[in-house]
Amino acid sequence: NTSGWGNEALQYMNGWSSGGASSKLRLRAVGSYTGKICYCIEPGTGQHTGDTFTQKDENFWDNFPEEYNRTIDADTVKLMIGRILQYGYTGNVSTEWRTQNPDSAYTLAHAVATQLLIWETIVGERDWDFHHVDTENCNRILEFIRENNPIRSQIMEHYARIEKSVQNHIKVPS
Repeated sequence: NTSGWGNEALQYMNGWSSGGASSKLRLRAVGSYTGKICYCIEPGTGQHTGDTFTQKDENFWDNFPEEYNRTIDADTVKLMIGRILQYGYTGNVSTEWRTQNPDSAYTLAHAVATQLLIWETIVGERDWDFHHVDTENCNRILEFIRENNPIRSQIMEHYARIEKSVQNHIKVPS
């Protein structure tokens, strides 16, 4: 179901942006159209059919420009992404997923929620405690998912669960 997936161009914190006029959200797999999910860590960076992704190693974060995230440092971004992935979707992508199928809609929503939280962390919408910060008159990453998205409620359920799990993970026992 492609209804509700499109959005206009959005301007996020710290100079990040996303293009507009797309009627779909693309999830990627490493090395193929199906297989292990691959999450985007550069919101708004274009990728075309036929382009390939490679995995980044730990050194990627050593050269992460400070101006890309003025809320938390690169080591914290890396730590938070690890925690998101601990509670988010880390399985395989399927070309058979359909929003009309309850099982695949559930999994698709889980993957989308995971991607949204990674993007929020990258652009600076999340602080050390994994709470939202003021977006300084910029769009929020969540605006990427329109109100009429066919699986928005499922996305938001996964989003809230992952968010709470990461926040609880950070808490120090008293």
